Amino acid sequence: MTNKNAELVDWALANLKQPAQYSKKYDELANLTIIMPTFKRQEYVIRLIAYLSAFKVNLIIVDGSPEGIDIKLSAALAAKPRVSYYHRVTSLPERVQFANQLVETDFVMLMADDDFYLPTGLVAAMTALADSPSAVACMGQSVGLDVDSSGRPYFFGYGGSLQSYSVQHHSPMERVRIGIRNYRSAASYAVFKASGFNSIWTGIESSSCPEHLEYEHAIRTYLEGGLV
Repeated sequence: MTNKNAELVDWALANLKQPAQYSKKYDELANLTIIMPTFKRQEYVIRLIAYLSAFKVNLIIVDGSPEGIDIKLSAALAAKPRVSYYHRVTSLPERVQFANQLVETDFVMLMADDDFYLPTGLVAAMTALADSPSAVACMGQSVGLDVDSSGRPYFFGYGGSLQSYSVQHHSPMERVRIGIRNYRSAASYAVFKASGFNSIWTGIESSSCPEHLEYEHAIRTYLEGGLV
């Protein structure tokens, strides 16, 4: 472990020792589980653990890296009731399917280890799904964050093509036609109703092509229900 990573672990441990200051404004997040599959990017995972531990969301991390996360951090996470870490050197679908067996909430989603989800957006997505009987998934908007040549951070438009994007029709095959003909990368990291998420991922097998997994996941999503 490099000194930089050791400092990051120490920072995360200090953060996790602090009593959680949950905001009642986001109590609904207790009904959401985030599954985070990761591989060889544990410094990203450490940051996200510290960030998400401030909310009542349930987090399941499935790490396929050759080596597991720092043992001190693993021990600290074991004491957190809403955060679970599993080191499983298996394929992405196998890790997602393993984590899905542990889900006990009404809503579930995947999270990339280099993303940050805003609690307001997650709550809004859950509300939209609760109000949409025919929908199985809800995807929000995205912004990018980068740094300029001087090291100053700035935001930029990202995923603007998802503005008002939806895939809805009473016919499953028509939803697939609409979704593929006007394809957007919307289903991969959407909030899902747990029953639909389980049905979608049950039959997905491993592939050496990430795009294959993405498109299969999208098709299975639109066969299952609409996306709003």
